[in-house]
Amino acid sequence: MNKKDLVRNLLVIDYNSSTDWYSRFRSVATADGGSIKVEQAGWQHIAMVGNSSKGPLLLLRGNSDGLLQQTKDRHFIPDFLLIRNFPSNLHGSTYRNVLLGLMFCNLPSVNSLSSIFFCSEKPIVYGALKGIQDRLGADQFPLVPQMFYPNIQSCEDFDEVDDETIPGVYPTVVKIGTVHAGFGKMKLNNRSDFDDFRTCASLHNEYYTAEPFLKNTIKDFRLQKIGYHFRLYSRESDSSWKNNWGAMKFKHIEEIPERYISWMNEVSKITPGLDMFALDVLVDKDGNESIIELNDSSMGLLFEKEDEDNNKIRDLVLSRMNQHWGLSNKCV
Repeated sequence: MNKKDLVRNLLVIDYNSSTDWYSRFRSVATADGGSIKVEQAGWQHIAMVGNSSKGPLLLLRGNSDGLLQQTKDRHFIPDFLLIRNFPSNLHGSTYRNVLLGLMFCNLPSVNSLSSIFFCSEKPIVYGALKGIQDRLGADQFPLVPQMFYPNIQSCEDFDEVDDETIPGVYPTVVKIGTVHAGFGKMKLNNRSDFDDFRTCASLHNEYYTAEPFLKNTIKDFRLQKIGYHFRLYSRESDSSWKNNWGAMKFKHIEEIPERYISWMNEVSKITPGLDMFALDVLVDKDGNESIIELNDSSMGLLFEKEDEDNNKIRDLVLSRMNQHWGLSNKCV
């Protein structure tokens, strides 16, 4: 086949219309000279049929909120995926069946589809992080302690024992289900607040977690890994204790402590194909650190480094594409 006729189809699942993946891959070729045809869509705009002989048959619905290339319906059969959106939204809609369909078709992806599925539920991720802490020790991997409740009934079926079946220290932070960007999260200042929260939670069947509110926090760090590239920046908010909400301020930090790189390398091993992610870490006035959350390939990027990091994501995808087709053994 003539190199000019060799085309690989890349689907980028990203509803963010400010990130134009069409132009970012326009002049990029695989190691054998093949071109890359890009389509971009959010989970909510994807309809599909998985065919074990024909592969994934996709209809990408046009929408007025997207880029110019996305305003019309398009049929597409992807050879590779880049996933930058979480497979559910804040209002209970889930696109997990589309994710399962892509997994059914055994499509290669960044992050891997098995990794996206693994990270789609926070309790699974926390359990894996707890495994790192159990192996290395709490002093080497300081994961925040948590309590998990499958539903509100769990509180009613057990005697209330502080720090055993209910939080014993306040304030405490409760997180409902698996959500991001500060949503579904509340700070409860006392036992009365916790009881009030339970009356609201009783209207739903969603699981939730509780963890101590970390007092005297003076730093909020995000550790970021894209392939073999690491980044560190601090976050703060003048309007919210969540630090990822409201009037946000970010500061890029050039020098990354070796222990942070070690943490990111350990986390990258918890499931195959976790090529990019971010870890959130809080530090109190005494220097005590607590790892509080992992976000996978749907993570937000530092604004001042966004263009650079999107290029690193592009290069990571190209590297994984070359590996998948046996064109290279290297990963960036």
